[in-house]
Amino acid sequence: MTTKRALSILGSLLAATGIAYVGYRLIQQAPELSLFTTASLAALSTAACTYTAALYLLALAWKRILNHLGIFPDLRWVLVCYSDYQVSKYVPGNVANIVGRQVQGARKGYEHKSLAFSTAIELAGMLLCCGVFWVMWLLLQADAGPAVSVLAGLACFSCACLVVGFFGSRDLLVVGLCQMAFLAVSGAIFSGLVLWVAGDPLGQGASAVIPLICVFNAAWLVGVVTPGAPAGVGVRDGLLLSWTTAMIHSDKLAFVVLLSRLSTILGDLLFWLMVRFLAPKPSMERGS
Repeated sequence: MTTKRALSILGSLLAATGIAYVGYRLIQQAPELSLFTTASLAALSTAACTYTAALYLLALAWKRILNHLGIFPDLRWVLVCYSDYQVSKYVPGNVANIVGRQVQGARKGYEHKSLAFSTAIELAGMLLCCGVFWVMWLLLQADAGPAVSVLAGLACFSCACLVVGFFGSRDLLVVGLCQMAFLAVSGAIFSGLVLWVAGDPLGQGASAVIPLICVFNAAWLVGVVTPGAPAGVGVRDGLLLSWTTAMIHSDKLAFVVLLSRLSTILGDLLFWLMVRFLAPKPSMERGS
């Protein structure tokens, strides 16, 4: 058995374990939860719509990466291609989304090497931006306080922007800003779900948002880099439940994690439908 195959199997096992853990907690908490209340459905709808809007930032970031590599597609093609990329990431194997992007780019006449490089830059940028939240979370674990962790995170991100702006290009600077904004919004969605559904379990009001955003992005990063877990399903959810349980004493956390996962799935589907409805199928000619 090859190392790649072994890692894929391990990732799938971790995903299955995470799903089983969340399911077990849901069964435990089922008597105390009303899963289909008006409030929970409103929270899910709001989260999904917000996530859908935030996906535009990632599409714009990818377009600027392509511009940096000398490829200048029209925005409609980028949106269509990126919406396909988002929904195909749920296919087991973690390659359908990348292959689909390569195929669509080849149909436009773009080089495979440049397209693959754009994906590598996109992933590297997301990981680096997510690393900022890891730094903030570690500082919070060391009782540094939300204010100190935010200032440290801003300092790290500002330094990264200076380096990218000096050695890279304005396009890559915009990429970093878009990706950081997306991660911040995604984390804010999760923290909003916690505060909406579970109340204010930390008793900190708005200051509780910062640690919850950091925890979400820390779990998101682990889910993304885990092989064999499509879109981090199971891995991100299990970590979110485990880490938030250590922070918060609430009997609704498993339900919040479930709502968070549903909101991203629905958001990806809604983004795909909106792009298909609002953006006509792009022409086969090379974008300019």
